[in-house]
Amino acid sequence: MIGEASALYEAVQAELANGQLRAKLIKLAMWRTRSLPVAEDLVQSALAHAVDPDGRPWDPKGRVSLFTHVGSIMNGLAMNASRSFHTLREVVDSGLARNEEVVDTRPLADEALAERESREFLRRVGDALQAELEASDPLAAAVLRASASGLERFAEIASAVPCAVDQVEPALKRIRYLGKQICERELEADRLRMEQRRKASRRNLEMRQLSTRAPHE
Repeated sequence: MIGEASALYEAVQAELANGQLRAKLIKLAMWRTRSLPVAEDLVQSALAHAVDPDGRPWDPKGRVSLFTHVGSIMNGLAMNASRSFHTLREVVDSGLARNEEVVDTRPLADEALAERESREFLRRVGDALQAELEASDPLAAAVLRASASGLERFAEIASAVPCAVDQVEPALKRIRYLGKQICERELEADRLRMEQRRKASRRNLEMRQLSTRAPHE
């Protein structure tokens, strides 16, 4: 088994040796993610699956090229990530108060920046939610993972966890409740960070004004 894994790894590395294949994979991942760091992570994750005998190993002797094989894995990973993103958005949206601090009033030209910041906020909330559930409520953590993978029916989620079907809905309620608490915490942290930046900006402006006036006084 170890010998097979080593041979597969060497075969994949040989295909990647000249750099052109990796560049094509990055380009494909960029089309999917619109972000170079995320695209690089996606390619690396897909390659890890491709060299893992227990994952989705590529067959060097088969008819499917490494590019096609890894591209297929990337598509699957991206779809799972998208489902996870939308699941977290549902949890987060239920915890956002409708007030002036939350409503985004930026012009349409900043939509890409707003979307990136929204995804970053959701990633922070999602990471914190998963970590806290893993520590305090493993059943709810497993339900969240199953839901984020795209499962919707309680019976499907229960089978994936596994747990009793009547445990799923209470777990989802606990997830939403904790999600709201984490949202409020992260929004307050963002508010404090913005306040600190404004204060720092005012101090820098005052220092520049003082430095420009000094020679004339």
